[in-house]
Amino acid sequence: SNLIAARFSSVEYDSIFFIACSRYSHGLSNGLANVSLKYN
Repeated sequence: SNLIAARFSSVEYDSIFFIACSRYSHGLSNGLANVSLKYN
């Protein structure tokens, strides 16, 4: 059961990491779009 718990927490961590990365990349692309709008 420890193995199952470890695997579940790993999946949970991966999903949190994925959400954080997608939010970060979304914010980054929005920031780049704002900068290009500002300087064009």
